[in-house]
Amino acid sequence: MIDLVVPNFRSKDDECLFGMFGLSVPSTIGGKVPKYAQDWIAATLQKKLEAMDPSDTVADALRRAFLSVNRDCFDELMLEDHRRKNSSTASFSQTMNQNQLNAFNQSFRGGASGGVVYVSGKTVHIANAGRVLSVVSCGGEAELLSQLHDPLEREETMRIRASEGWVSQRGLVNDEIPISRGFGFYHAVPAVNSLP
Repeated sequence: MIDLVVPNFRSKDDECLFGMFGLSVPSTIGGKVPKYAQDWIAATLQKKLEAMDPSDTVADALRRAFLSVNRDCFDELMLEDHRRKNSSTASFSQTMNQNQLNAFNQSFRGGASGGVVYVSGKTVHIANAGRVLSVVSCGGEAELLSQLHDPLEREETMRIRASEGWVSQRGLVNDEIPISRGFGFYHAVPAVNSLP
């Protein structure tokens, strides 16, 4: 798990941003995805908040930030592998040896869960994708503020099926991924997406 703490978010004394990004199962495959999400979420959310229309809400900005970070992560993974090319005229797969091709494929199969808590004044805004839950202590008792994205939930199963994915009896998307939402898992998009 990688955490994020940004006091004085957007240079405002009454704003802060917290986040957690990580893998639900330890893996070397998706190691870059949580780090990219942690690195980029604050700047991306700031841009989305500043670009809001009068009819937009903070929830809209958070949703757009999650989707943008996921897209940017994909683009960065593509650039990293493109830089490994030996020749600009040969096809991408022709310029890689088998180990490089396997690493390329694995980097797009990995992913991470992520959650963000944005505090503005006395208002708390929360977004999560995957196996990250936010709680607050009220009178010594934990109160759940977010929801788990479980592939076996009826609405999630219907959404996954509508996007041509499937949920196995073990509760895995395409019998492989233990979450229905998260950053990465590009080989399973749109069945698995970063929509918080």
